Amino acid sequence: MRPMLSEAQGRLLRALTRALAAPETMNRQSPALVVESFETTDWSSLTFAGQRHRITLIVTEPVSADSPSFDGLILRGSIVAEARVISAVVAVTGLVLDIAVMTIDVGA
Repeated sequence: MRPMLSEAQGRLLRALTRALAAPETMNRQSPALVVESFETTDWSSLTFAGQRHRITLIVTEPVSADSPSFDGLILRGSIVAEARVISAVVAVTGLVLDIAVMTIDVGA
């Protein structure tokens, strides 16, 4: 059985999908993104609480040659403090991206 994503992970994955793939390249027969792994760790400091996410995605559809920009990722219920590509490797299956995202929870 496939593991389920939490609500916060689902929101983050949808935001990353919007940032990586333009809507006209989305094809339901051949997904633009394949999630290889999605790990989330809770964190907190004296003033903030949130999550650290580590996601490995395979981009199977063509994307921009530029490094993906995650500036302006919008997540309901969270603020994206940092989002960056750790590594990008071209493989037979597509572009393999290892992405780190740090979010801060906001009061609901």
